[in-house]
Amino acid sequence: MAEVQADPILEALESVSARKERLHKAFTELNSCESVGKWNISWKELHEHFADIEKVVKRQVDELREKEQAFEAKAKKLHQDHDQKEEAVFQREQASLGRVQEQKDLAIAAIFEEKRKWSEEKQILKANGVNVISDAKSAPGEDNTKTIIVNAKEKAVAAANGSSDQAMDVDSSQVITADADGANEAAQDAITNKNVSHQTVKVRPQLKSLCEDMDGDGLTKYVTEHRKDIGALRSEMPSALQFAIDPARLVLRALEGYQLPEHGSSQTNDKDAGASAIRRACILLLESLAVVLADPLLGVDHIVVPSNIKESAKEMADKWKSTMDFQADATLGNSLDAQAFLQLLATFGIASEYDADDLCNLVLTIARRKQTPALCKSLGLASKIPDLVDKLSKEGKEIEALAFAHTFGIMDEFEPVPLLKAYLKEARKTAQSIVKNGNNSPAAQNDSAMKELSALKAVLRCIEEYKLEAQFSSAPLQRRVAQLEKAKSDRKRAAVAVKAQAKRPRASGAAGGHVISPSDRGLLRASERRQYPSAGLSSYGLSPQSTYDSRHSASYAATYAGVRSPASSYLYSTDVLAPQAWHEIGRIKKRYKF
Repeated sequence: MAEVQADPILEALESVSARKERLHKAFTELNSCESVGKWNISWKELHEHFADIEKVVKRQVDELREKEQAFEAKAKKLHQDHDQKEEAVFQREQASLGRVQEQKDLAIAAIFEEKRKWSEEKQILKANGVNVISDAKSAPGEDNTKTIIVNAKEKAVAAANGSSDQAMDVDSSQVITADADGANEAAQDAITNKNVSHQTVKVRPQLKSLCEDMDGDGLTKYVTEHRKDIGALRSEMPSALQFAIDPARLVLRALEGYQLPEHGSSQTNDKDAGASAIRRACILLLESLAVVLADPLLGVDHIVVPSNIKESAKEMADKWKSTMDFQADATLGNSLDAQAFLQLLATFGIASEYDADDLCNLVLTIARRKQTPALCKSLGLASKIPDLVDKLSKEGKEIEALAFAHTFGIMDEFEPVPLLKAYLKEARKTAQSIVKNGNNSPAAQNDSAMKELSALKAVLRCIEEYKLEAQFSSAPLQRRVAQLEKAKSDRKRAAVAVKAQAKRPRASGAAGGHVISPSDRGLLRASERRQYPSAGLSSYGLSPQSTYDSRHSASYAATYAGVRSPASSYLYSTDVLAPQAWHEIGRIKKRYKF
């Protein structure tokens, strides 16, 4: 700003000489006029006055320049000092993180060693007949307190074995307690405070054991095998991960079993191989770990992850991104890869390492999931949500768009009612096209009704959840739902009736499609004709039909005379006859009234 102000001053100073020349000329002309007369001031005095003013102005300009240069030098030095301090702070921070990680690794190694020793000690004690009970108040995954209960019987056994250490004079209820170091107790208190929200969840023993042993592959396999019990696993997993010494590292080990799609492979083959189940198990582990790593004060949107864990997660994310084909995955309607990738970034807090627009494109492929808006919060995509909502509404995903707008509190920026009406209009249009393309068949009518019912119920949920009843009445929608459900029920009853009618025996080979009644079957079956031993077609004085040849007549005469011919001699089956035979049977029934 100072330089911009100095430019006009310099220009004015440079133009002083020209101005003085013009002024001198004007002064001389004015002084030469006789009507004006002589002035008491000379040009020399004016020139000296202007020279003094010019010197003062130049001196002040020089002083201003000196001050400006001094200020710039001082500011530059301050910036340099600030940069040096920032670099020093960063170096100290990195050194501190390195020391903390080193101490953590040493502590974990020491805990594993103590656990191994304690496991060996327990095996020895159990082999000698000593019951070992772990203190229930110990921190998950650590045996901070060991309680050994020796009863009288075990004391006698120990004495008989000649073990002086075990033949101690103790009462059957006496308890020997070995307390751990004070540091472990402090760690136990910290972990206990962190796990207050998970104490009420009961974790199945096998799941707890896998987490304590840091068995990532076993954990993934267990979740995959029990995927039908996904609801219970989802509630237990955060508590189960607390039993691991390093939950983040345990989940990273489990993610190593994530089956990346091979180039040229189809999703169907992957599903057949169980890859889809493994991917869902990995997603569940990532979602549960996000709860464990969340800041206890700021919540799940603020993850606390060590730098070395972040680096490992970043390497895995880069590997996934280079291998996964997100567009093909979304085209096939299966966005598990995109979901797993985004959850990996959110859980380990590394979303800032990737382009926000690319992440938004992946979010579009999993927008239908109920957890996706909350996932976007964890990814730090709040600034991109208005554009994301606009894209979803243009793609015909108005329900998902409103879910994002409601989660991020920007419902005022959009008009929910027009979006819901547009969604219903498109759903009705699709339902009508289904009926038209299906030639108004019952199956097409059912599909059409299901499409419209699904859309109506989704809109009703939005009206209730977002409190839009005053703007969009739900009564007409509810009446339409009742109408569609009634029509669907009527079609179902009609289909059941038709199916039951179709199960009745029919003449599949007869030209006229006659139904064989039990009385008709009695005329055809030899076992029921024994009550008419001499009854044949010739006994009733009936002349054979002109359409029958001699071979046909012989066959029927043998049949109705009660003589069972070999199977090969039947021209017609016992249940189905030609129209001429039915005509003869009708004449017989009419004549003899049976």
